[in-house]
Amino acid sequence: SVDTVAGLDDDNVVGPFPIGFDFPYYWYDVNEFYVGSNGYISFSDDALEAHPFDPYPNPMRPNDVLAPLADDLLFGPDAWDSTACRYAVNPAADTCVIEYRNVPFWQVPPFGNNTFQIILSKPDSTIRYQYYQQDPAVGSGSRAVGWEDQVGNWGYTYFPGVGNEIHAGLAIAIYDTATVEPPFDDVAVQAVMSANSGGFFTIAGEVLDIWADIANTGNQIESTFDVRMTVRDIGGMPVLQNTQTIVLLNPGEVTTVTFTPWTPTIDGQYTITVENLLSGDMNPNNDEIAVECHVVTLPAIFDYTDGTFEDQKVWAGPEGGFANYFVPPRDSVRIARYEVNISSGTACQDCYRLYVLDDNGPGGLPGDTLAGDTLDYGGIPGWQGADIFPKVEITDGSGFYVVWIHVPAANPWMGTDLTAPLSFQTWEYTGAFAPSRWRYVEDCGIRCVVEPWSVPDVIVSIDEFQRTTVRGAQGVTPPNASLDFAVNFRNTTPGNVATQWWIDAYLGPNLVLTRGPYSLFLLGGQDVNRIYGLPVPSNAPVAANYMVFVRVGTHPDVSHQDSFPVQILARGEQ
Repeated sequence: SVDTVAGLDDDNVVGPFPIGFDFPYYWYDVNEFYVGSNGYISFSDDALEAHPFDPYPNPMRPNDVLAPLADDLLFGPDAWDSTACRYAVNPAADTCVIEYRNVPFWQVPPFGNNTFQIILSKPDSTIRYQYYQQDPAVGSGSRAVGWEDQVGNWGYTYFPGVGNEIHAGLAIAIYDTATVEPPFDDVAVQAVMSANSGGFFTIAGEVLDIWADIANTGNQIESTFDVRMTVRDIGGMPVLQNTQTIVLLNPGEVTTVTFTPWTPTIDGQYTITVENLLSGDMNPNNDEIAVECHVVTLPAIFDYTDGTFEDQKVWAGPEGGFANYFVPPRDSVRIARYEVNISSGTACQDCYRLYVLDDNGPGGLPGDTLAGDTLDYGGIPGWQGADIFPKVEITDGSGFYVVWIHVPAANPWMGTDLTAPLSFQTWEYTGAFAPSRWRYVEDCGIRCVVEPWSVPDVIVSIDEFQRTTVRGAQGVTPPNASLDFAVNFRNTTPGNVATQWWIDAYLGPNLVLTRGPYSLFLLGGQDVNRIYGLPVPSNAPVAANYMVFVRVGTHPDVSHQDSFPVQILARGEQ
């Protein structure tokens, strides 16, 4: 069967996808791949390759690359209707074909057409690039065709540049001809504290377990070498250091090293650095990872920058933006406010948006919208934002994205911080989300306020709200109309709970209607759904916009609530 790669857009990476078998590549086997929208795949690296494109091999990420046409290509809504990337594995499960079909070059509007394939053949350990169409010969003015290993040490570039060497009917075959691989000693610090070694937040006074994944990325057995971990404060002074010894590490093997736990006591920014101390290591580029660590006491501002912004960013087109990814240090927190540092621009109304997005999209990408606001820029640079109402509640420790999107083209600009350490948690948005191409050189001026929060015994949520109207009016028109909604009550505890629930309606700050309280009894872990109709009387309050709250607790004390807006229209108005 043929599978279509979903989620590709301008300048992004998606995956991983299964090859369907173990394919021998250099001295190691690979079994999955990431797809870059700019005409390349990587067997292990989800970093973005974007204009300008450097020849292969090179140690800059992404590595482990096959690039039949690394150029500024375009997927997404602005590409052709027939633009696609597809892959298939044969019935024998020994050949995988990855095809880029009818892909234009990026421009406004796009131009050209490119169709080409990558073919992985296990029986003879070959890689083939095949070109059906490549038009025009010159795309972005920057191009790379080639391949490289997982550390960017070995590889090859095929006719670098943007001439007409790549053409329809061309096929490039890459054979494994080496009977003996040249010795290559290389141990990599692969990850520290998370898969992407991203910046994180931890609570002062709580024990932090520090770990790192160490990989033998060479082709020699390595034995009895040290790995050193150092925690430094913002001034560079060591506050903790620990060394662990790895006795044996075979080629391709990855081991997790656990260091002495750390209990920070002072809030602030720290750096956790892990170093490989293997003598004779032939690739210094992957010997060390430094991770940005923020020690906080909640409530706290979650901010990866140091407050000084040496640069700024904006997209040339409208509806572009950036995001920061955060993982709360506790399972249960609330997000109370979000802000962006606007460094320059022209005053404008409704010209940028802030969102909180869940990380429940495919592969941890941004998913459900948890909060959102459209805001004005008054022309004065600095932190701009809004309080979030209702506050976003995180109950399972999952991560979230705080997103800034500018509505017009090239206005306003967001400040960026170029000073190490960096968080590597910055994302870009150009119609789709992707790890920022600048995440290894700067942090975005996007932050949020996170509060402590304990999950109440009973959580209420309005699952569905339906305005019942007279003759299809957009609001609710008295008389003979009602607000019909489905409400869910969930017992978060294993024991039985007896509590109350009620409804309050507000016009601005003024309470104008209460219904209840009503008794509520839930068994341990029980979910209850109820449909409720709230009649709008003929003598309803003035036509206006109201907020309706469903609350649980011991009336009038609220332990949890959810709300929705409703518009009351003038009598007879449509």
